[in-house]
Amino acid sequence: MSFSFRSRWRLWLAFTVLFLTLSYGSLVMHPKYSTAQADSIDSSGQLLAIKQRAWLGDRWIYFEVARTTSEQAMGLMFREHLSRDRGMVFPFDPPRPVRFWMRNVSISLDMLFVRAGEIIAISSDVPPCTTPTCPTYGPDLEIDHVIELAGGTAERFGIAVGDRVELEAIDPSPPEWFESSRDPT
Repeated sequence: MSFSFRSRWRLWLAFTVLFLTLSYGSLVMHPKYSTAQADSIDSSGQLLAIKQRAWLGDRWIYFEVARTTSEQAMGLMFREHLSRDRGMVFPFDPPRPVRFWMRNVSISLDMLFVRAGEIIAISSDVPPCTTPTCPTYGPDLEIDHVIELAGGTAERFGIAVGDRVELEAIDPSPPEWFESSRDPT
């Protein structure tokens, strides 16, 4: 079966258009190039296991630990409530300067910036941000942990710059007596 020049040309053109269409579709759908990436954030937030605790002020505070890049990027986004005895820890190894923002965070937070077990800076009662351009918070110093607490917790419990923080690992399943919904005042 012989194809004429015109038939071969049409077949080549059809394959070329199909190839370009599929290539463009793959490129647009790739997360690196997608302009809709921000809209694909899981608006239910994340709830990580409680894996550490520290004695801060006059009480134990229990922490979710955001270790991976994706866990750290999500942080406490979309949370509607954070008990005063709960928080989230962001470890950084090696230590480095970091900046945090409040995009898609629904509650105000206290941010404790820690280096070698000592609080070196606190950003208190940082408000939520609902605009695309949000301010960032953090010292221009190397830190190895950021601790996020409910807004006002540092002042309420007397947590201050210079305080020591000793994070200790705990069993991720809380003891039976531990009530996850309590909010000590």
